[in-house]
Amino acid sequence: MSASGQAGERFGADHLDQRAAACARDFLRYLELQRGCSAHTVRAYAADLYSYLDWAARSGLDPLAVTHRSFRRYLAELDQAGYTRRTGGRRLSAVRSFYKHLNAEGACQVNPAAAAATPKAGRSLPRRTAASDVERLLGQFDGLDDPVELRDAAFLELLYACGARISEAAGTAVAALYVDVGKVSERVLHGWSPSVGLGQQARRARRLRQIQKGPRERGPKIKL
Repeated sequence: MSASGQAGERFGADHLDQRAAACARDFLRYLELQRGCSAHTVRAYAADLYSYLDWAARSGLDPLAVTHRSFRRYLAELDQAGYTRRTGGRRLSAVRSFYKHLNAEGACQVNPAAAAATPKAGRSLPRRTAASDVERLLGQFDGLDDPVELRDAAFLELLYACGARISEAAGTAVAALYVDVGKVSERVLHGWSPSVGLGQQARRARRLRQIQKGPRERGPKIKL
């Protein structure tokens, strides 16, 4: 059985509006055969549409004649049920696409989801790396004298100590590293503050390069 056929089996439930259920199965076939959606995508659309048609049945509404005002009740119920904004936005998108397809096929003249605003997904902060994990990572380079390994250790420490982006650290000129005072020019990194601190590995690697290549006022950018 095709992915749309398997996903569409749930729409055979007796309590659903049968016309809308038939339209949902047709929409799933359209997604699979004409838009080339994967089986996973088809199943996701089926789950979201079933949720909507189930709500319409419980609310005593005709899914093919739902008003925008009634549809807002559906979105409010999703929010009250504790669904995340990402889930609510995905279900809204599925229903909106469903009605858009029905409009194109002439099966329905309304699209109550068209004017609904998609909920903005919340932005969470990245998980903080434990200091012990960073120490264990940098500790792997202790006692090394190989220039490449020292460079790698210095690069990792620069990222951690300065909060620099990889692109910023990779584009930092060697001359921007003030080893004697343990600073790196932050104008290079963020463009606003004179300097931020360097760690021991970064200072050691810079000194090794000075010994190997001699002092210079301006140097190349850090190479990865």
